[in-house]
Amino acid sequence: MRITVFLLAMITLIGGTSVISVPRVMAADAVIEEVVVTARKRQENLQETPVSVMAFSSEELERVNVNDLIDLSTKLPNVNIAGAGGAGTNNASFYIRGLGSGSRNSPNSENSVGLYIDDAYYGKTDGAILDVVDVERIEVLRGPQGTLFGRNSTAGAIRYITKKPHFSGNDGSFSVTAGNYSRADVKAAGNIVLSDTAAARLTFASLNSDGYVDNRLTGKDLGDRDTIAGRAAFLFRPSDRLDVSFNVDYAETDTNGAPSVATLVNATPNGGIWFAPFAGVEDAENLAAYGFSHADTPTNDFFDSYSAEDTYSKRESLGMNLVFDYEISDSMSFKSATTYRNMDTDVFYDMDGVAAELATRTMEREIDVFTQEFQLSGSRENAEWVAGIFYLNEEAEAFQDDIRMLNDFVINNISPYGLQGGQLVDSHDTTSMAIFGQATFDLSDALALTTGLRYTKDEKDQTVFNLPSNVPQIRASVVPEADDSDSWSAPTGRLSLEWTVSDDVFTYASYSRGFRAGGINDEGAIVNGGFGSFDEEIIDSFEVGIRSDLFDNRVRLNLTAFVMDATDLQFTVVLEPGQPDTVIQNAGEAKIQGIEAELAIALSQYVTFNLDMGILDTEFEKVPPLDRSDALKPILEGDSLTHAPDLSYNASLDIDVPMSNGSLSANINYGWKDDYSMFPGVESEQDSYGLLGANVSYETPDGKWKFSVFGTNLTDEEYANIIMDIGGTAGVALGFRMEEPGRPREYGVSVTYHL
Repeated sequence: MRITVFLLAMITLIGGTSVISVPRVMAADAVIEEVVVTARKRQENLQETPVSVMAFSSEELERVNVNDLIDLSTKLPNVNIAGAGGAGTNNASFYIRGLGSGSRNSPNSENSVGLYIDDAYYGKTDGAILDVVDVERIEVLRGPQGTLFGRNSTAGAIRYITKKPHFSGNDGSFSVTAGNYSRADVKAAGNIVLSDTAAARLTFASLNSDGYVDNRLTGKDLGDRDTIAGRAAFLFRPSDRLDVSFNVDYAETDTNGAPSVATLVNATPNGGIWFAPFAGVEDAENLAAYGFSHADTPTNDFFDSYSAEDTYSKRESLGMNLVFDYEISDSMSFKSATTYRNMDTDVFYDMDGVAAELATRTMEREIDVFTQEFQLSGSRENAEWVAGIFYLNEEAEAFQDDIRMLNDFVINNISPYGLQGGQLVDSHDTTSMAIFGQATFDLSDALALTTGLRYTKDEKDQTVFNLPSNVPQIRASVVPEADDSDSWSAPTGRLSLEWTVSDDVFTYASYSRGFRAGGINDEGAIVNGGFGSFDEEIIDSFEVGIRSDLFDNRVRLNLTAFVMDATDLQFTVVLEPGQPDTVIQNAGEAKIQGIEAELAIALSQYVTFNLDMGILDTEFEKVPPLDRSDALKPILEGDSLTHAPDLSYNASLDIDVPMSNGSLSANINYGWKDDYSMFPGVESEQDSYGLLGANVSYETPDGKWKFSVFGTNLTDEEYANIIMDIGGTAGVALGFRMEEPGRPREYGVSVTYHL
C-alpha cells in the first residue's frame, strides 16, 4: 500500500512539472534520446510502454564494457545473471526480482526468465550466457510476461536482438581487442546487398583469454575463454508486403573448466562423505606429492585452486530461425516464426576442490528444441491487437556420472570405481501448446486499456536409467530405474490501464499472471515406478509505473512499483546433508515487492548522468512440509528469497566531446549489489559488493576508425558468481564450500574499423 501511495504522489508531482523552470546550467540542445523497444512485440517508444523494461543499444553495451550477459548483472537493478551448477559460464542462472532458473543443471529444470534470440525462444539455459556479437540491442523485461512470451517467463524475459540485413548499401566493421590475461578477440560483421530483393549479413567472432584462477596442482588456468561463433542472416523481399528472413548461428566453446575454488575445507574433522572414511594412505600420498593433506588444503587465496582433477567444459550450439512477415492489408499482418536449436554440452568438474578424489561429476547433455509460432496482428482507429498460437517440442538426453571417494574405495578394496551416483536420462521430452491474444483499446485521447489472455498446456515424459556401483562407468552399464509422465495447464494474462497525463508523462497500473511449467524429478525416492513430479509455479503481479521526460527532454525519470504473489514457488532442495544430489520441490507461497527507478539527466550538451536503482523486499510466507530425511529445513517462513539483494543500483557518467579532428567519449560506471544468498538451506551468502568500470574512446572525423581503452572491476573487488556449501553432520558430510570467483580487474585496448 505504501508503495502505491508513493507512486500516486509522484504522478501528481511529475504531472505538474510543465510549469517548473528549467535549471540554467543545462544547454539548450541537451536532450535525452528516444529509446524504441519491442517489449510488446511491436515497435514503440519506451516512454509509452506499460512494462518495466531496460534496453541497451549496441553503442551503450560497448560503452559499459558488456562482453556477455553476465557483464549485464551489475548494470541491471533487481536482476542477477551468473553461471550455474559447476559448469561455469556453460550454463546460465537468470534471476529477476528474486525469481530465477535455480542452480540445478538438469533437463527437468524450467526457467523463470525466458531468453529470446530475435523471434526465437532459446529453451534451456545450456550455453545461454550469450556473447555480445553484432547486437542491435538487449532488452530486459522485469515482471511476468505470461501473455505474449508465455511459459517460463514468470520473472521476466531477456531479448537478445541481433543486427539485421538491409538494403541501404554494403557496410561492415572489423574489431580487434587485446587485454590482460592474454585476451585476444576478433569480431567482424558485414552487410551485403545481393540484389534488389535480397540482402545478407555475415558475422564472425573469435574470443580468447587465459583463465583468472590458477590451478596450482595441474598448472592449468580456469575460467579461460576459447569461443568461435558465427551467424549468417538473409533477408528476401519478393514484394513490398512480404519479408522472408532466415538466420543460422553456430558457437563452439572449449575451455579448461569452471573457475571453482575451495574456500572452506575439513568442516567435518575425521569425517567423510556417505559414511566412507578418508583413507590414511591417500592423505599420506597427497602430503608427499603436494605438501599438504585434504584437511590442510590452502584456502587463503581466492584465485588459486588445489584440485588435482583435469577439468574441462565444452559446448556447441546450432540454431536456425525462419520468419515470414506478410502485410495482408494496411491494417493487418501475418507472421510465422519457425525455430530449431541443438545444444551439446560436455563438462567435467571437481565438486570438492582438493587433491583427494572425493567427488567429481561428468555431465554430457544434448538438447533439441523446435518451436513454431503463428501471429496475426492488426489495428483500427482506436485499437491495436495481436493473436497467435505457439508450439514447442523439446527432447533432452543427459548422462551424468558422479564418482565419490574413488581412492578410498580402491585402497580399501571396496570397488575399483568408487562410490557412484551416475544416471542416464534418455529422454526427457516436453510438448507445449498455447493460444494467446492481446489488445489495446483507446478509451479516450488520454486513456487506454490493454487486456490479454493466454492458455498453455505442457506434457512431459521422462525415462531414467541408473548407473550401479561396482561397474564400468560407461553408458552401456546403465539399467532401467524410473519412468514418469505428467501434464500441466494454466491460463495467464494481463490487464493494464494506461493514462497519458501529458505529452511528457505516461502512467499505468497493471495486473499480470505468469506460468512456470511443472516438471518431473530425476533423483530421490522411487514411488510407483517413478521419481514423481512438482507443480507449476504461478506468479500474480500488481504494478504501477510512471514514464516521464521533463525539462524539455533534459531529464528522464521512470518509476515502477510492484507487488508479486508467488504460489507453489519452485526451488532446489539438497536431498541429504552433505550431498550434492538435489531435487525440485514447491515451496508454498512468497511475497515480493519493490521499486525500480531509472533517472537520466543531460547535464550539458556533452555530459549525461544515469542512475538505475532497484529495491526488493522478499519473504516466504508459507512453507509446506518438505520431503527431507534430515532435520535441516532449507527455508523457513520469513526467510528472503535467493538472489534477491535488498538494494542494487548502477550509476554512470557519459561524456562526449566533439573535436576538430574527431570526437572523444568517456564512460565511467559503478554497479552495486547488497548481500544476498544463492542457495536455500546452505551457507551461500554473498557479501555486498560493487564493480567500477571505465571506457575512453577516440573516433576519427570520418567515423571509420575508433580506438578505445577500457577497464572492468578496476578496484579488483572479490566476489562470487556461485557459492555452494556441501556441509552437514560430521561423518556424513563432504565438509567443503566451493565458490566460483567473479572476474577480477581486467583492462585492454580495442580498435574498430567501419567499412
